[in-house]
Amino acid sequence: MVRSVAFSADGKRIVSGSMDKTLRLWDSETGQQRRSLKGHLHFVTSVDFSPNGQRIVSGSYDRTLRVWDVERSGPNIGGESSAEAETKR
Repeated sequence: MVRSVAFSADGKRIVSGSMDKTLRLWDSETGQQRRSLKGHLHFVTSVDFSPNGQRIVSGSYDRTLRVWDVERSGPNIGGESSAEAETKR
């Protein structure tokens, strides 16, 4: 179930945050999913783009905020990969 949705400032992309702990990046013109971002340990409650559209911020019921680079795959900026985070808990 989707909990939060945001459009990029240029209207070309959409980000959604869901109860499955993921963020998904969508192409707003085609409706195609472009990426799935994983790292939260509980469901995602809020998402938004930075003003320049290069980053996404997400909040989660796991009591964390994460900043994601839209163009980069892998771990979030300044954080751990999902495997590292789960190992430390």
